[in-house]
Amino acid sequence: MNRVFSRLGLAAAIVAGAGTYAFAQTATTGAVSGTITDKAGAPVAGAAVRVTSAQTSRTYLTGADGTFRMGLLNPGSWTIEVTKSGFQKFSQTITVLVNQTQPVNVKMAAEAATVVEVLGTQTTIDNTTTQTGMVTSMDTLSAIPVGRDISSVTMLAPGVASGGFAGHNDPTIGGGSAAENSYVVDGLSTTNTSRGFQGASLVTDFIDQVEVQTGGFKPEYSALGGVINAITKSGTNEFKGSSWLTWDAIGIQALPKSSPYFRPTDQTANSRYDIGAQVGGPIIKDKLFYFVGVDGNITESPNALPNNNGLINSKEKVTTYQWLGKLNWYLTQDQQITFSANVNSLKDDYPLLYPTTGNANLGYNDKNTTQNFVLNYDWTISPSLFFSVKAGTTQYKDEYAPTDTTDIAVTDNNFYVTGPGNTNPASPYYNPALGPATYGAGSGLAFRSGGAGYTPTLDKTVTTQFRADLSWFVGTHNMKFGVSQLTSKYTEVASTSGGERVTLRRSAAGAFLGVDRQFLHTNATVKAIFTGFYAQDTWDVGSGLKLMYGARYEIQDQRDLNNQTFLKFSNFNDQLQPRLGFTWDVNGDGRSKVSGSYARYFESIPQRMAIRVYANETYLRYRYSASNSTYNTTTGAYAYNTAGTGPSSITDFATPFSFDPIAEGVKLPQRNEYTLGYDHTFTSGWTAGIHGKYRELKNPMEDMVFTDTAGNPYDEGPAIVFDGAGVPQFGAGAAVIGNPGGFQQWRPNPKSMTLYWLAMGNANPNGAGPGYSYNSYGINILQYYNPSTGLFTVPDTRFPKAGNKYSSVDITLDKKTDRDVVSFSYTWSRLEGNYEGVVSSSNGQADGNITASFDYYPYVGYGLLPNDRTHIFKFYASHRFDIAGSDLNVGVNWVYQSGTPISYFDDGSSSNPPIPDLGGYGNATPQNGQLGQYGRTPATNNVDAHADFVYKFGGKFRLIPSIDMFNVFNTRYATGVFQQAMDQSATPDVRYGQATDWQLGRRYRFGIKLQF
Repeated sequence: MNRVFSRLGLAAAIVAGAGTYAFAQTATTGAVSGTITDKAGAPVAGAAVRVTSAQTSRTYLTGADGTFRMGLLNPGSWTIEVTKSGFQKFSQTITVLVNQTQPVNVKMAAEAATVVEVLGTQTTIDNTTTQTGMVTSMDTLSAIPVGRDISSVTMLAPGVASGGFAGHNDPTIGGGSAAENSYVVDGLSTTNTSRGFQGASLVTDFIDQVEVQTGGFKPEYSALGGVINAITKSGTNEFKGSSWLTWDAIGIQALPKSSPYFRPTDQTANSRYDIGAQVGGPIIKDKLFYFVGVDGNITESPNALPNNNGLINSKEKVTTYQWLGKLNWYLTQDQQITFSANVNSLKDDYPLLYPTTGNANLGYNDKNTTQNFVLNYDWTISPSLFFSVKAGTTQYKDEYAPTDTTDIAVTDNNFYVTGPGNTNPASPYYNPALGPATYGAGSGLAFRSGGAGYTPTLDKTVTTQFRADLSWFVGTHNMKFGVSQLTSKYTEVASTSGGERVTLRRSAAGAFLGVDRQFLHTNATVKAIFTGFYAQDTWDVGSGLKLMYGARYEIQDQRDLNNQTFLKFSNFNDQLQPRLGFTWDVNGDGRSKVSGSYARYFESIPQRMAIRVYANETYLRYRYSASNSTYNTTTGAYAYNTAGTGPSSITDFATPFSFDPIAEGVKLPQRNEYTLGYDHTFTSGWTAGIHGKYRELKNPMEDMVFTDTAGNPYDEGPAIVFDGAGVPQFGAGAAVIGNPGGFQQWRPNPKSMTLYWLAMGNANPNGAGPGYSYNSYGINILQYYNPSTGLFTVPDTRFPKAGNKYSSVDITLDKKTDRDVVSFSYTWSRLEGNYEGVVSSSNGQADGNITASFDYYPYVGYGLLPNDRTHIFKFYASHRFDIAGSDLNVGVNWVYQSGTPISYFDDGSSSNPPIPDLGGYGNATPQNGQLGQYGRTPATNNVDAHADFVYKFGGKFRLIPSIDMFNVFNTRYATGVFQQAMDQSATPDVRYGQATDWQLGRRYRFGIKLQF
C-alpha cells in the first residue's frame, strides 16, 4: 500500500470495496457509493459528499449508517470531496465506469490530527455484480494498437474471438455465433434486427467508454452471445477538441495471399486516408453542453492480382463519412436530458469484379447509410429513488446496384477444368497453364460469365425503441424494475440480373447434361415487436455477502408481409429468464471477491426468416435435358428448348418452404449459463482473476423436412409446378419450423399436398391402397393426420435434439497507473454440439433459424463446432515516457489463438454406410455424422505495435505524430479452409483442405493529431 505523509495529520483513507451497494447505473451511466467512517471505524452521519465532473456537481449527506449513494452519473473523471465539522476534508479523483458501481469508502481523521495518511489510487473490484468481461475508457487504450472501429476494441476482451463470418467483424462470445450478440450505443439498441449483426459502425475517436459483457448479465440484458455497450463522448465546461489525419500506405504493405482456387477480396493491399475532427464545450456553463465529431475516410484497393483467366479487377474505392452530435442538458442538478445522433454514409464503388474462374462482371456500386437517434432522460428523484427513460430510432439502409444488370449470369459447372473449352486454343477461355494437369479432373471449379446473378438491390431495417428503468433503495435492498419495447420493420427487394441465371450442367468427365434456368425475386416488408420486462433485487446480507435475484420476461411477435402474426412467444412460464447470483467480499476490504451466477437467455429472432419464408420469395428452376438443349464447347454459346418440348421439369424451391407450418409447442431457443469466479487486487495494484463458465444452448429453432427411413417426405410442397408434359410435380417435402428432436405436430399449410392427398379420393399413384390415405411417395399419411384436431403428427426419430455446449476458463491479470496499462488474459474453451447457431459460418448462411443445418437429417452432425478455439492468449500494454516535458507513448497488442476445427462435407457417399443426400445439396453431409474431427486450421500469432510522441506547445496545444505497425512479424497463417469434399455426383473436389482466407499481412498506419 502506497503511503504519503505530511505534517497536516492523519486526514483520510480511501478503501475500495467495503460497504458498497449495487446502484443506479444504466447502459449510459455509472454510480458511486460507499461509507464514511471515523478513524475508529464508526459511521459518520451528516457528512457532505460532493462529486464534481467537468459538467456538473452533486452533493448528498450521509445517513445514520454513514452511507451515501450517487447514481446516474455520466462516465468519466469525477472529483469526490467529503467534509464534516470536526474532521479534515478529504478529496480524490475517481473514474466512473459505465454500468458499474465505483466503491469509495472514506475513513476521516479528526481535524486536530497532525499527520495525513492517504491510500494511493488503486484498481478496485465492483462487488455489486457477477458480470464478466471488460470495461475500459478509450483514454486507457490511446497507446494500444487497435483498428479504427469499435469492433476492434471488442476483440481485446478475454475469450472474445472472430465469429468467422465472411464480410462481418462480429465476434463470437461465450460460444455464440457471430449474429448472437447485442449492441448498444448511448442506450440505443443498434443491433441490425434483420440478421443479428452489428448495426452501427463507430469511429474510436468518438467513443468515451466501451463495455464488453461476456457473461453474468443483469436482467436488463439478454443475448445468446455477448453484450457490447459503447458510450460516446460529451462536451464539458472546458472548450476542447482535436483533429487528425491517418494514412495506411500501400507501397510498404505486405502483398496479399491468394491461390488458384480462392482469392479473398479482403486480402488485397490497400491505401487508406482518414481525416476527422471533434470539438466539445459549453453552450450554457454548468447547464448545456455539446459535442460534435466528423470523420471521413477513403480506401482504395488496386487489386492487381489476376484471376485464373488473367482478368484484373478494377480499383475499388470505398468512401465513408460519419458524424456524431451530442447534447447534455442539466435541467437541475438531479435531472439530465441527453440527445445523441450518429449518422454514417458508405459508398463502395467496384465497377469491375471478376470471379476466381470466369469472366463474369460481378462489379457493383453499393451505398450504405445508417441513422441512429436517441433521447435519454435521467432523474435522481431522491437519494433512494432513480428514474431513467430512453427513446430512439435506428435505420440501416443498403442500396446495391450491380454494374451489369442486363446480361444473364451463366455458370458452367466443371468447364474450366474438364470442359473442352479449356484445352481448345480457339476457346476464349483457353489457358494452357491452368488445365487438368494443374487441378486434376473433376475438381469442381465452375466457370462464371455474364452478369452479377442474384442481388438484393434494397435491404432496409428501421426500428423504434422505448425503455424505462426505476431503481429504489429500501434498507439493505436495491430493487430495480424496467420495461422496454422495440419495433422493427425490415424490407428487401432482390432479383436476378438479366432476369435469370443459367447453369450449364456437366458430368465429371465433361459430358454436357443440359441447361438449368433459375428465376429469383423478393419484394416485401415484414415486422417484429420485442417487448421486455424485468425486476431484480440486490440484498446486502452483511459480512461482505450480497445476493442478486431477479428475472426478465420477454414477448416476441414476428409478423409476415401482411402484418399478420405467424410466430409469437408470450407464455410467461416459458419466456421467463431467471437470474440468480452472489458476490462475497472475502476479507471485507474490497480487495477479494468470490462470485457466481445462474442465468437464462433467449434468442432475439432475426427477421431473415420472415422475409424468406413468410413473404413473397420466388425461386423457380426450369431444367432442360441434353436432348432439348445445345452447347458449343468452343464459343461457349448455348440454347435451350431446341426440341420444342419444353423443360423436362420445373421445380419450385420457394413455395414448399414458404409460409411453413409451425410445430405445436415450439419453444424459443435459450441458453443456460453458470459462472463461478474469484478476483483479487494486490497492494501493488495488480488485479488477478479466474472465472469458469458453462453455457448450454437448448431448443434451437430450425426448418426441417420429415421423412421415412427411405427418405420420402411425409408432407409435401404445393402442386404448382409441372413437367414438360404438363403432369404435376409434387417435388420435395415441405418444411416445418420447430425444435429438432422428439415428436412433432403441426397444422399443414393450406397449400400443403398433405391435405390434397387426404381429399383427392383417387387411386394411389404407387398402386398400393386407397388413394385418399397415400401421398405421392406411397406413404400412408392418414395414420399421421387427426381430422378432429387438424394436426399432422410424425415421430421425429431421424433428427437428434439440437444444441451446443460451451465451457471455458479465463485467467486475467491487469494493472493501470498514470503511466502504465497492462492486461493479460488466457482462455481455455471447448464448443461442441450439432448446431453452430443463428448463422452458419461453415457455409456462409446468414438466414437465422432457417439455415441448412437441419433441412434433412443427413445434414446433421455432432462434434467440435466452427468457432471452437482451445487456447487464446491476449496481452496488451502501454507505457508513457517523460522526455523533456513531452510524452513518448509506446504500446503493443499480442494475440495467439488455436485454429478452428475442420470438417469433411460431401454428398453422403463416403459415410459408412452411405447416407442419402435427400435435399440434393451435394456437399452438406458431414462424413459419418462427425463435425470438426479432421484437424484444425493453423494456430495464429499476431503482434501489433504503436508509438506516438506528444509535443506540448502554446499552453493547451498538443501535436501528436504516431505510427502503428500491424502484424509486425508478417505471419500469414490460413484462417479458413475449404471443407466441401465432394459435389452432388460424388466427384472429389481437389479444393478440399485448401486455404480460403489468410491473416492480413504486415501493414503500416501513419497519423498526426492536434489536440487543443
